[in-house]
Amino acid sequence: EVVNRCNLNCIMCPQDRLTRPIGVMDFDLFKRIVDDVATNSPKETALWMAIMGETLILGDQAIKYIKYAADSGIASTNLNTNLSGAGERLCRDLVATGVGKIIVGLDACTRKTYEKIRRGGDFDRVMANIDTICKAKEEAGLEKPELVIQFIVQKENEHEVELLEPMFK
Repeated sequence: EVVNRCNLNCIMCPQDRLTRPIGVMDFDLFKRIVDDVATNSPKETALWMAIMGETLILGDQAIKYIKYAADSGIASTNLNTNLSGAGERLCRDLVATGVGKIIVGLDACTRKTYEKIRRGGDFDRVMANIDTICKAKEEAGLEKPELVIQFIVQKENEHEVELLEPMFK
């Protein structure tokens, strides 16, 4: 992954217990990896920018990494994100990169539940960012990115499961 740290402290994530060194992948190393994949298995490979880290904490640098990967010829470049640290400009720039799929870890339908699960996050900002991504995609007439709202069912949010689908119609 490009960066292995996160701006949140979610209750289901072991991020705060990991002992690996914290860092950001050097862009030249990232390019070599992407170029190797693009040369050797472009049609079979979906590149995921993050596993446990939050790529968007890198701001404009994240856009540079994502755009490079999306332009490489690899089948798909995808991003898992909490969207909590992004703003409108970064969201619009993200849509323009050509990223294939954005999975937004939301896990709640109300601010109260969100704050219990996604500690340190900003529910209202995430919702505004989801709206910005949808609008930017529509305004540009783009089919992608596919936007997926992730809702990991757990005891803290199971009472909100039925609220999710109507929220995003």
